[in-house]
Amino acid sequence: ASQGVALDGEGFDAPTTARAMAEAVVRVGRHRGRLEQVRQAGPEVRQDVVDIVRATLMDLDRTGMNLELLKQTGIGVELNKAYWRNNSFEDVAETCSELVARWRDVVAERRRE
Repeated sequence: ASQGVALDGEGFDAPTTARAMAEAVVRVGRHRGRLEQVRQAGPEVRQDVVDIVRATLMDLDRTGMNLELLKQTGIGVELNKAYWRNNSFEDVAETCSELVARWRDVVAERRRE
């Protein structure tokens, strides 16, 4: 499993069964939808929305990602958008950048196999 960014702890293992994968796709897909809505709402973000974004990022940080989960959900594509990388909330921008970097390592490792 990959190291967690926000909590600096061990992340969960990537899903290995079909059922666990299906559940992860639904959960991560919901996270992507939520983040997409925030991004499309514009640059002004209320504090309660930022708290939701932080909680979403924390859950993503603790989610074991594999190539299939990244492909099916497109979460890496969403978090790699300039809105997130350059977010006015520094902790949000940093967490997004670190998650994308970690997930790129997952992709690179899979390609080496």
